[in-house]
Amino acid sequence: LAYVFNTTHQRFLRHYDEHASFGQILKNRTYNCLTATALYALLLDHVGFDYKIMETNHHIFLLIQTDQGEVMYETTDPANGFINDPKEIANRIVRYKEHSTQQVASNKTYYRFEVDLYKEVSLDEMLGLIHYNLSINAYNQHNLPTAMEHLELAIKLYQSPRMEEYSRIILLSIKES
Repeated sequence: LAYVFNTTHQRFLRHYDEHASFGQILKNRTYNCLTATALYALLLDHVGFDYKIMETNHHIFLLIQTDQGEVMYETTDPANGFINDPKEIANRIVRYKEHSTQQVASNKTYYRFEVDLYKEVSLDEMLGLIHYNLSINAYNQHNLPTAMEHLELAIKLYQSPRMEEYSRIILLSIKES
């Protein structure tokens, strides 16, 4: 598992970008936590490991079951993202559950997501989250039709409080436009 983690990061995951799409991993080695986690999940499926994809409000990661205990893949941490110490895994999970967005510009409006998520998601649901991210990116670029298309695909693949709350934002935007 350590070899798969390190080799994958070295070969495919070079540049972190919060807004990266899955295709950018192969195109220019750019990733985010969601796209890298999807890549690792596909690789773990291929080699036959039992794993869980865990979703929180602002992050996603993998927990892999082994005969020697649980292993965490923290895909945005190339140096220390392979974690097999149970205490460190527990500490990171606590931090992910507490994680909140940081406001970086005082001249912008930020939306605070009011649902606490910590749940396992399937690969299909993860595809829904990828479309959700694409929808958010389109929305932030003021491309409402594309945002709505991706949101529709996201909802078909994954029913989540995250999708419901974001749908309200889209509806308000349509109403105000």
